[in-house]
Amino acid sequence: MRFVSNRDIAMGVDDLRKAEVFYSDVLVFNLLERESDRLVYDPGHFTLYVNDRESHPPVPSFTVQDLQEAKRLPIENRCEITVGQVRSLYFKDPFSIVYDVIER
Repeated sequence: MRFVSNRDIAMGVDDLRKAEVFYSDVLVFNLLERESDRLVYDPGHFTLYVNDRESHPPVPSFTVQDLQEAKRLPIENRCEITVGQVRSLYFKDPFSIVYDVIER
């Protein structure tokens, strides 16, 4: 099973309005989408998803062919699955770094 980076990074903020001012006006990232709970930016070489939820550091995203097989690897290696959905999951590696995994 190969995990391939997909150029998406997600992060959570506790004040989406304040985040929009910072990322749009201060850093001048190109705003692609604005939803009630999410901002999507194109800062250059990746897509940045800024989510209105509990604040957390950036989470790199990877794409896999088979999510069930990909899920087995972190579990067998004592990683914590923090969010599990039908076609994606978040897991925390042994160093407490969180990754997003999406089935292609």
